[in-house]
Amino acid sequence: LVQVIPRWPVVLYDRNRGTIIAVDSLGEFRSNSIPFAVRKQLARVVGSASGQLVTIHTSARLNLTPGLSPEPEPWRAKLSSMDSGVGVDLVVVPGERTFVEVFEGVPSLHPLPFSATGSATMTDSSVYVGLPQASEIREFDLSGNLRKVMRLSPACQRVTPDDKDAYVDAQVALARVPSAEAHLRRSFNTVMVEKCTPAFTQLIAGPRGYLWAKQYSFTDRSSTRWTVFNAEGAALGFVELPARFRLLQIGREFIVGVFADSMDIQHLRRHRVTVQD
Repeated sequence: LVQVIPRWPVVLYDRNRGTIIAVDSLGEFRSNSIPFAVRKQLARVVGSASGQLVTIHTSARLNLTPGLSPEPEPWRAKLSSMDSGVGVDLVVVPGERTFVEVFEGVPSLHPLPFSATGSATMTDSSVYVGLPQASEIREFDLSGNLRKVMRLSPACQRVTPDDKDAYVDAQVALARVPSAEAHLRRSFNTVMVEKCTPAFTQLIAGPRGYLWAKQYSFTDRSSTRWTVFNAEGAALGFVELPARFRLLQIGREFIVGVFADSMDIQHLRRHRVTVQD
């Protein structure tokens, strides 16, 4: 898995060895391999700055036995030194529950409906960790000290029968296997459902201390709504982005993302955005 991280060179994650290697802009190794492996977990780099690296660790379900997963490994956001690999856990919470259904002998892994793990992003001076089920975002400094907590309201938006029906319809549409529709509907309608919808699913940091939080949606086929926070943690308002548009970067007066057209061909797009304090 290769990722390009803002304000840092290319970062490579070796899942077999559970190590992360940084490479500078000239292709030279920035550091030695640093072990980030946690048993039964996968790591993903979400940001780096000032010699610090933020990773999130999620459970890797290797057993595809049909049915609900056992209690998952914890989800954690970790802040580590790029040079030594020594770090601290910023947040450790229960991981995401999953279930496996089998159609024509082929197992498929799905998250529980309306479940969501945390998210994280980083700037040159702050780390933001979002806990969607708790409807809160925590800001840390680069030493791992908690600065403030931003809370979204309402704390719990109850899942309604209409919500569940819409969720199942979206999952069936994504599968694109007409012969499996009845089977998928039975599977999703019999599995347990989270009581509340998550408040958000993704965080992206912008310039001047701005933070964007993507409101929860179980499909990318509709428009998405982002809450914008200023450097003091106050919610300024909302930005509505087009359907099938995946936000990648936030600038001072622009955003950049990938748009997938009706044939799922991807296009890089830049949009002008004006945010007033």
